Amino acid sequence: MPAEILIDTSVWIDYFRKPESETGDKIIKHLKRGSLSTCGVVVFEVLQGAANPEEFSFLEENLKGLHFLEANEEVFFEAGKVSYDLRKHGITLPLSDILIATLTMSNHQTIWTKDQHFKKIKGLHHQFF
Repeated sequence: MPAEILIDTSVWIDYFRKPESETGDKIIKHLKRGSLSTCGVVVFEVLQGAANPEEFSFLEENLKGLHFLEANEEVFFEAGKVSYDLRKHGITLPLSDILIATLTMSNHQTIWTKDQHFKKIKGLHHQFF
């Protein structure tokens, strides 16, 4: 089965803090199916929060097994358009979240997140935790 879900940093943090949870059960189910993906921004955000070298290695190892979405030239132009459209309506979101959302949309995936501002991005399929 191809990857169909990109998990945002906010959900990964909860999962790594408490893997035995309803969220953890959902993630493990999809990990076994191979239906999860990640991207550079999420990898960066998760790894930067490691408390020590052992935790860094643990996080790195767990993220490396996921399908990796690449941000190419087309993605950056589309991210610029998404941000431009939001700003025309008085909405400013961080570059990191615009890029994550654009990668999710361009790969026809759903984002799992805790960040409510993703609701403001037109065309983004999302599930909130």
